[in-house]
Amino acid sequence: MSTHERIYRRLLRLFPAAFRARYAEPMAQLFADQLRDAREAGAPAGSLRLWARTAGDLLTSALSQHLERDRTVAHSAATVPSFSARALGIAGVLAGLVLIVPAVIAIDDVWYPPRIMLFNALVIALAVGLHRRQAAASPRLASVASALVILANGWYLGMVMLGVGDVNLFGTAIGSVMLFSGLFLWGAAAAYGAASLAIGAFSRWGAVLLVIGSLVGITGLDRFGLTHGDFGAFFDTAAQVGIALHGVGWILLGAELALRASPRGEPTASA
Repeated sequence: MSTHERIYRRLLRLFPAAFRARYAEPMAQLFADQLRDAREAGAPAGSLRLWARTAGDLLTSALSQHLERDRTVAHSAATVPSFSARALGIAGVLAGLVLIVPAVIAIDDVWYPPRIMLFNALVIALAVGLHRRQAAASPRLASVASALVILANGWYLGMVMLGVGDVNLFGTAIGSVMLFSGLFLWGAAAAYGAASLAIGAFSRWGAVLLVIGSLVGITGLDRFGLTHGDFGAFFDTAAQVGIALHGVGWILLGAELALRASPRGEPTASA
C-alpha cells in the first residue's frame, strides 16, 4: 500500500462510523485505481492533481454525511445537486467564512467595507439557490423570506458602497438610516431562519443558528451603544458570538444546498 493510499484511508475517518463500515473499502479501492491510472498516464504532477480533486470531495462529502446521516445511497444516486445549486451553496459557505475568519485571523480595518460587501453579495446568491427548494414545499412563505433577506442584504450593500464613495444621500439622518439598515439586515436573517424552520426543506441546525446568531449579534450595533457601556465587554463578546453563529448558520445552509440531493419529486434547477 502506497503512502497516498494510507493517507486517503486515514482521511476516511472524517466520515461517520456507519458510513465507513459500508463504503470505506470501495472508496479506498476507487482511489487506488485512480492513483494507478494517474501514474500510468505519465502526466506531470498527476498524483497532485488527483489529490486536488479528491481532497475537496472528501471534505464536502464527509460534512454532508454528518449533516444527513439518514440519507440513503439510493436517494443520493437518484438525484444529485445541479451545478448551479452547488455553486450557490458554495457561495453560502464562503459568506459564513467571510464573517468568521476575521475572528481567527487579524484583518486590517481597511478591508472591512469590501468584506461586508462580499458577504452581502454571497448571501444574496445563496438565498436565490435556497429559494427553489424551499418554494417547492411552501411557495408563499419561501418567497416572502427570500425577498426580505435579498432586499436587506442588497440595501446594506448599497449603503456600504455609498460609504466607500463618501456619498451621503441622507444628510443628518444618515445615522438613523444606518441603524435601520443594520436592524433590517439582522432582522431579515432571523426571519429567514425562522421561515426555514417552518418550511422544513433543510435540516434545522443551520436555520436555528441563523435565528440565534442574528438576534444575539444585533446587540453589537454601534447605535445601541451596548458595547461601550458598563457592560460593554459582555455585550461585545455576545455580539461576536452572535456573528460567529450567524456565519455558521449560513455555512450549514450553503453546505446542505451544495451537497444534499433534492427529495424525489422536487424540481431541481437546471445545471
